[in-house]
Amino acid sequence: MSNYEEVLHLAQTLHPNEQSRLFAALANMIYSSVEVEGNDDIISADELAESDFALRAYRSGDDPGLSAADLKLKLFGQSGE
Repeated sequence: MSNYEEVLHLAQTLHPNEQSRLFAALANMIYSSVEVEGNDDIISADELAESDFALRAYRSGDDPGLSAADLKLKLFGQSGE
């Protein structure tokens, strides 16, 4: 028996109230993330919102971003020169 069939069988044996709780938990888990088109990566809704906020702040000028030298230092621990 596959994991899916086993979980489905267990869910079917739950009391209707417990099935509703399980459904809500599964829906929250599924709808709180996004599958990236073109690969198998999953991004949480929180990460997506944080990224959107950062992009909007950058575009509006509220966050000037990092210079190339600062980014190289942050990523590689060495000076950009």
